[in-house]
Order: sequence, then structure tokens, then C-alpha cells
Amino acid sequence: MPTQSASLPDSPTRARTTAATTDAAAANEAIRAYVRRHGARSWGAAERAELGKLYAAWRAAVQRNLDAAA
Repeated sequence: MPTQSASLPDSPTRARTTAATTDAAAANEAIRAYVRRHGARSWGAAERAELGKLYAAWRAAVQRNLDAAA
């Protein structure tokens, strides 16, 4: 049985969960776009560092999603 906050589309819990999910999806798309733009060439140190920053943003968004769902 869903909780009341989950059943109300404009509840604070639902809004936080939706925002976190959107953030995670946007971060994931940023990673995909960066890798697509990079192509098949070797990854340099600066490019790996940028990819690491994108991964960190994605992990943070996923963590917020987990925290909002809890």
C-alpha cells in the first residue's frame, strides 16, 4: 500500500524524489554525451579527470535519489 506522501504528486517527498531522479538522468546523459563526443581515441589525463567529475556528479545525484526515497 503506498504511503500518502507517495500518492500525492505535489508532496515534498515526491518533489525531492522526482528532482533527484531528474538530476541523476541528466548527469547520466552528460556522461553519455561526453563519451560519444570523445569517440574511439585514447583518453588523456585531462579527459579522464573530466569524466571523473561527471561520474562524481552522477553518483551524488543517485545518492540524493536514494536519500529522497528513504
